[in-house]
Amino acid sequence: MQNKNQGGRIYRASAIKDILRIARERSCQAERRTKKWLAEELGITTVRLTGIEQGTSQVPLDLAIAWCDAVGDKVAKQKILYIYGVALPPTDPRLLESVPAQFINFQSELREAIDQIEIFKQVYLDIRPGRPLKENHLEVAKRAMKQVMDVKQASQCLSAAVEKAIGISVEQTMSSWVQQAVADGVVMRSIDDYEDYAKDRMYEEHVREFLGAQGVMA
Repeated sequence: MQNKNQGGRIYRASAIKDILRIARERSCQAERRTKKWLAEELGITTVRLTGIEQGTSQVPLDLAIAWCDAVGDKVAKQKILYIYGVALPPTDPRLLESVPAQFINFQSELREAIDQIEIFKQVYLDIRPGRPLKENHLEVAKRAMKQVMDVKQASQCLSAAVEKAIGISVEQTMSSWVQQAVADGVVMRSIDDYEDYAKDRMYEEHVREFLGAQGVMA
């Protein structure tokens, strides 16, 4: 299986300072390597910037992302997002040189995911609410969900390879996806939509608690 990372957490929060420092020092554009330029770009002092790189000053997620964007380091940005638990760890960029190889990898992972989901679908029909999950059912579910994650990683690799080869950026693709998702009504369009959802969720939970207290199955 291609493009895989093994083990648990790869980078920890203590690595953020080094990731950001390396991203600045190894920026492809010489002027962006200086603390003075980057501090001005981020709207912070060079003293704070130095403190961040030394680990004596805290760096919020938005500032860390702005830092990576300023120096043009997408790998560092992906590392930061992974540390914060909102993204997969970055794939070694050297594995993304061949777009045809990423086509093959994506198709392979997708076929395997379809096979695993078909197995999971059959097992899911045997799961009964309120009853302990059988160990074999749990293992099937874990394999299926891991393969879904493999497809996500493979899709990111393919997107990165295409961006590098022909210039269709991930940001452009995401923007197009969001526009279509909004048009299709599959994402929350506004804060009001979220508030309506939160109210409904709170009401449903209240009803379940009330019925439970009355000894009635919800």
